[in-house]
Amino acid sequence: MKKLALFLIYWLHNGILLYVASLFYPGKFVLGSSLHSSISAAVVASLVWTLIFAKLTSVVKGSVKHYIYLVFANFIAVWLVARLPNYLGLGVVKYTWVLSISAVAGAIQLIISRLSNAK
Repeated sequence: MKKLALFLIYWLHNGILLYVASLFYPGKFVLGSSLHSSISAAVVASLVWTLIFAKLTSVVKGSVKHYIYLVFANFIAVWLVARLPNYLGLGVVKYTWVLSISAVAGAIQLIISRLSNAK
């Protein structure tokens, strides 16, 4: 049950992060396609991002807490999602913007994981 709750929390914060990034940096993060509105693109893209992230972090169980690993896993997940903009509705201009959103997401995920382990 704890893994499901963490997955849902990560999915929610990834979706909010994508949506806010597209609002503040509309030329760098593009949400929406011919198949998705901006809201549905945020939901679908963040779901796929979270699925890839969960798979990557389940492989290395001892290092999940490390910020560098979280940023790396997020970078791979967001980069893969951004490679399918027509289907998933997320477009990113450059890899540096993917790295920046991965760093922010990694920091938030580190806080969430530490709070969930503190209970």
